[in-house]
Amino acid sequence: MIVSQANRTAGLSPGVHTSKVSTLRDLQYKKKKAIAITKKAKLRRIDLETERNQDISSCEVREGISYQSGKDMDESRLDPENITEIPPQRTSRIEASPKHDSVTDIFFDIEPTGLSRSSHITQLAAKSPGDSSRFVLPQHQITAKAAEITGLTFENGQLISNGNMLPALLTDHKILSLRMARTVASSGLCLEHLKLTFSRNGSKGIKDLFTEKCGSGVHVTKSEKIKRQVSEFLLNLKSTNCSSVEQ
Repeated sequence: MIVSQANRTAGLSPGVHTSKVSTLRDLQYKKKKAIAITKKAKLRRIDLETERNQDISSCEVREGISYQSGKDMDESRLDPENITEIPPQRTSRIEASPKHDSVTDIFFDIEPTGLSRSSHITQLAAKSPGDSSRFVLPQHQITAKAAEITGLTFENGQLISNGNMLPALLTDHKILSLRMARTVASSGLCLEHLKLTFSRNGSKGIKDLFTEKCGSGVHVTKSEKIKRQVSEFLLNLKSTNCSSVEQ
């Protein structure tokens, strides 16, 4: 319509093709405008706004104060010993590692449930320059030979090292089922990550971290019950630690 009016004002004939195109564009605009004021469209805009806010909140939880505006690049904050990060969502895409001027050697040691191709990892250790070791609940039984070498056994859903049961706070206290604990572990999160998240943004941080979008689903779970139980456990754990320090 606007094109046709402009042509007529200029004393030009809009032509058959131009008239058809302008009429089609007018119909498309009216249809789009009519859809935009529907209840469904308004709810969709609210959902998109909520998702954007959650993405921002998730970034704040992961990066801490470095994500907030008005923060200077203090050299002490850039010290590797002062940086604690929450790992991002795991994806199947492999990205190239950034190049560094200096290279640090890191030595890894992996303890599996056996020697077959279907074996699972039970322990991952790294050294450089400090020592780090993490135990993983396997989904397969540990073979007798592997148990003899590593001293690890898997009994009744618990990982045992040389007769001593390894701590698993969230499952021992019935906060998470074994299946959900494995889901959390497979997402790349551990108890220390959850404690860091809770210290930064409380129960909202746990909610945002668990429900942030990851592919076609969510990072961990949408269950309000699980998010509430984890938050309450972390709150009690924090209170217990504070009481111990005061004593």
